[in-house]
Amino acid sequence: MDDRSETDTDQSQLATDLHVEATSRLMEALVESENRMRRRVELLSDAVFETDAEGKLVFLNSAWQQLTGSTPKECIGDQVAGYFPADQQPAIERVMSDRSGTPQRLVARMDRPDGAAIWTVLTTSPISSGGILGVLRDITREKEYQDELSMLSVVASSTDNLVVITDPQGLIAWVNPAFEQRTGFLLAEVRGRKPGWFLQGPGTDAAAVNRLRRAIHLRQSISEELLNYTKAGEPYWITINLTPILDAEGRLERYISVQADTTERHRHDEEMQQQKAALEDRVLVRTAELAHAKEQAEAANSAKSSFVANMSHEIRTPLNAIVGFSRLLASTSLDPRQRDYIDKTQRAAEVLMRTVNDVLDFSKIEAGAVELEEAPFAIADLLGNVDAVVGSQAREKGLDFRLSVDPAVPMAVVGDAFRLEQVLLNLTGNAIKFTQRGSVTVEVSRPDASSPLLRFAVRDTGIGLSDDQVDRLFRAFSQADTSTSRKYGGTGLGLTISERLVTLMGGAFDISSTEGAGSCFSFTACLPSAREHAVRGTIDTHGSTGRGGSVRLDGLHLLVAEDNPFNQQVAQELLESVGASVEVVDSGEAVLARMTPDHPFHAILMDVQMPGMDGLEATRRLRQSPEHASVPIIAMTANAQSEDAEACRDAGMDDFVPKPIDPDRLFATIARLAPRHRPAERPPSARLLAVDTDALPRLLHHDADKVRHFMTKWSDTTQAALDQMATASADGDLTTVGRLAHSLKSSGATVGAAGFAEACEELETACRAGDDADAVERLGSIRALFPHVRDLLMDSVAAHVR
Repeated sequence: MDDRSETDTDQSQLATDLHVEATSRLMEALVESENRMRRRVELLSDAVFETDAEGKLVFLNSAWQQLTGSTPKECIGDQVAGYFPADQQPAIERVMSDRSGTPQRLVARMDRPDGAAIWTVLTTSPISSGGILGVLRDITREKEYQDELSMLSVVASSTDNLVVITDPQGLIAWVNPAFEQRTGFLLAEVRGRKPGWFLQGPGTDAAAVNRLRRAIHLRQSISEELLNYTKAGEPYWITINLTPILDAEGRLERYISVQADTTERHRHDEEMQQQKAALEDRVLVRTAELAHAKEQAEAANSAKSSFVANMSHEIRTPLNAIVGFSRLLASTSLDPRQRDYIDKTQRAAEVLMRTVNDVLDFSKIEAGAVELEEAPFAIADLLGNVDAVVGSQAREKGLDFRLSVDPAVPMAVVGDAFRLEQVLLNLTGNAIKFTQRGSVTVEVSRPDASSPLLRFAVRDTGIGLSDDQVDRLFRAFSQADTSTSRKYGGTGLGLTISERLVTLMGGAFDISSTEGAGSCFSFTACLPSAREHAVRGTIDTHGSTGRGGSVRLDGLHLLVAEDNPFNQQVAQELLESVGASVEVVDSGEAVLARMTPDHPFHAILMDVQMPGMDGLEATRRLRQSPEHASVPIIAMTANAQSEDAEACRDAGMDDFVPKPIDPDRLFATIARLAPRHRPAERPPSARLLAVDTDALPRLLHHDADKVRHFMTKWSDTTQAALDQMATASADGDLTTVGRLAHSLKSSGATVGAAGFAEACEELETACRAGDDADAVERLGSIRALFPHVRDLLMDSVAAHVR
């Protein structure tokens, strides 16, 4: 072989190698291209498939399994139509056999193996190999949305309300015919625009628009009333209910606005406002007329109230003298005829007082001027007062008078003891009056342990009542029959007043009676339980807890403030008859002038109404003075109503005794209060006044500023503690008194007040022993001692500072 032949052979081999290399690289590129295409197809969410010329599946991507529920491996070689229900298969086969070269599209239902039905879009296109390249897309959600939208449009088209549907950006997608008719804007004109761009005008509330915009921004539902304008510029009112529609994943799909036309309502409201304005003008005129009439009525009512108060005072004041002098006269030596006269005088005075009380009470109740007190009191004390007032009458008449209290009844309750006693006295008085033989029993029970209602019953064995008589009982100024008033007397107001008082107490009356065999008058009253100790320290408007003529006031020095000469004499002689020494003044100014440190009194009996300074103002001024802050002050007044007792309490008085004075009640009240507040009648001893004036400066290294500051602080805190001890002592709280005494003992010793500290220690011991009388007396001594000790120490501080 020559050189040329070898060269041709080498070139031929090179060409072959190059061809092989090129072919290899081309194949690799094709494979890589196919793999890249497959990867992309695998990432599609739609199912992609390919069939051969016979329609059998030769390729499926992974989305096929998600759509059909079968793996691609299981489906290779199957016909596509087999994955659709029988009623869908003809249409599927028609699309799959189309070779026109034009892509085919078909919406069909597919039933998955798990029983779920889904809607799909099948898109096919023939390929050169004779097979079909196809795509299946799941449109179930879109179809549901379209179905819902179609149904909504049907509903919205048939409603009178205006309906607007927008896209997530708030651009109009659809409006119903009612919107077009009311606004004059057609759907074609408004699609793609925001409603506010063409509906709102100069009268539209900007604040309401801002609230709507904020709700849209926050994707919140909202309801607003808005003024819009039609295409022709006519204003109309609507109430907009705007609701955002979200998909299953929380993405905003659209807004639906349902608008109710409220123009007619607004027009009606405007007319009503005009009518209201006209009516208000007429009302203003009428109100002025009524105000004038009201002023006249109030003036008349004020005159009536003033008349009732004055009448009460004017009647009670001479009655007080009559009752008092009768009592004094009865205590002297009298012959039988005189004794008979004075007994009848006393009984007549009692009848007259009951009559006056009934008329005044009825007048106040009719005027709605009765307000019940809410204060703690003991049931036993209440019944004791009833027994003291009417029990002796019953026994003198030969009747068996009994009191019965169920163990379930609380020992102490909260309510108006004065008014409750008034009702009981009325019922028991009637029972005794109408019972000639047998018994009268007062019962107290608690029907329900969980309820604050107590039941009071008064039973008698008297004349009884017929049904017709019972019906007339609670009529004002009437009695069971006309013969009753002639035989037994009375105004006929007692039961009427009692029934209305019981109603004010939250209760009700009940009567059971048999003519000729007795009666039972019962009532309920709302009386919540109170702690027993809470009963102490309150003004006793229903009488003292102990009555009887055995009370003595020996050794007590009393001041009586009374402007009526008759009442002065009555009070002085009654008090002196039980051992008290008495001084009498006739005004509030005279009380203040007589109350000096060297002229102490154990108690003051203060008339409320006096010329010049009255008893209330005199009491307030006395309570402002530390020397007189604890002296007992007992009100005496002819205005014996609950509001009068409240005024006395507010002024600082300790108790309340109405006129005409019941001597036994007055004596018991003084005896109860005065021993607890005996003033210190002797100046402090040298032992108690002992002070070490250098103790505090020495303790504070003679720092003048610190000594002055500490002494001032000790003085202020000690005075505050003494005032608190006086309050605690009045409430019978020895524990608090002893605790504060212990504290003052220590601080007194610190500042050098050795005698003061010793007195506090003795008070602490008395409190610990529970000796109430001794503790009260020692507290009074300490309160009198403190100003002297304070002055001594303050003077030493001033000298030290200089």
